[in-house]
Amino acid sequence: MSNTKDNINLKESLGFIDVFFISLGYIIGAGIYSLIYLTTKYAGKYTWMSFIIGGLISLMTALSYRDLSEHFDTNASDYDYITQGLSMKLKYPISFLLIFMLLLTATVLVIAFTNITKEIYKNAPYIVVSIITILIPTIINIYDVKFTSNINIGISLLETLVLVVLIFMNFLTPNLGSVKNINFDTVKYLTNMFKKIPSIFHGAFLTFFAYSGFETIPKLAEETKDSKKNIPKAIISSLLVAITLYVFVSLSLNNILGVNKVSETKNPISLAFKSILGSKTKPFIDFVTLMSIFNTILITLLFTSRQFKALSEKNILPDFISKVNSKTKTPINSILLISVIVLILVLSLNINISSHFVNLLLVVLFVLINSSNIALYNKKIIKKNGLPYYSYLGLGSTLIIVYELIKKIVN
Repeated sequence: MSNTKDNINLKESLGFIDVFFISLGYIIGAGIYSLIYLTTKYAGKYTWMSFIIGGLISLMTALSYRDLSEHFDTNASDYDYITQGLSMKLKYPISFLLIFMLLLTATVLVIAFTNITKEIYKNAPYIVVSIITILIPTIINIYDVKFTSNINIGISLLETLVLVVLIFMNFLTPNLGSVKNINFDTVKYLTNMFKKIPSIFHGAFLTFFAYSGFETIPKLAEETKDSKKNIPKAIISSLLVAITLYVFVSLSLNNILGVNKVSETKNPISLAFKSILGSKTKPFIDFVTLMSIFNTILITLLFTSRQFKALSEKNILPDFISKVNSKTKTPINSILLISVIVLILVLSLNINISSHFVNLLLVVLFVLINSSNIALYNKKIIKKNGLPYYSYLGLGSTLIIVYELIKKIVN
């Protein structure tokens, strides 16, 4: 039985560890397992530098989110940040942007999971896999937010452990792969890196999307204990952990496999384990890869349902979407509506076009977030000493990425 939003509230049951792993799980699940080969095509043996630069670009926007989440305590997050910072006239455009981006993100993830499952299990029916891929996260999210968080923590620890094992294998087995070909002449190494700067920056712009995920957890403010403290801390700490992991994983893969193999293999992590431990590891790494994407779908449905609920409370979406079930303390109507729409989109859209639009909308959102933080500083609504220099840097870098993405879509 569902009651109205006036007397049923979401359950405040998430702590720092929960929101930290929700952010980290999303970042890793959407990033390193799927994008490292593409980054390596451009940056080569300097991919680690691309990950550092991309991480620093992401950190600028993350610091803006930190400031905003310290001031606002609402699941509406992006909506409130932008309308309060820039203008209430943006309430419908920003609502449309958020709705479209969140639904499209979930759709791309489900299609990606289904496609990879079809590659591993050739005879699996596409529609059946898609339905199951949406149905299981839906049931988990309906049941309980803490249960959803616990599953996320388990999968996040698993995928992180795999990356840590890969890094340790690289350092503990120094004669692997291409290590004998590495030039330890520091001057020559740095000279070559300077020549590769355009390619390194190209790779850095690609890694920017591998770091997305930290922006999701403010949408869980109403279910997070001491949210103005725990969410800002989780945003920065999860991103710093991800940057560290990405840098060392890129170094390890290039060392174990060599640049050419990494850039030619869509799942180089699986190949790296195979080259060290044999082909018996492939089913396990394939499983971890699937679980990483599944976990990202699970988290995406979680924060999308909270964003829809918040927009309903702002009278942007119909009232029934904001209702919270009295037993589960979850917004069941919102979760079910999103799941049905995503299933329809999965059966209708092309993943390549959809993923480009998701990336574009995400960067446009980051442009607005950095602009909002600057505006709220200027209005003295956010009261901190000095200027938010990181917001200016975040705004400049994300505007460049918007330009590059539009060129790519147009071409």
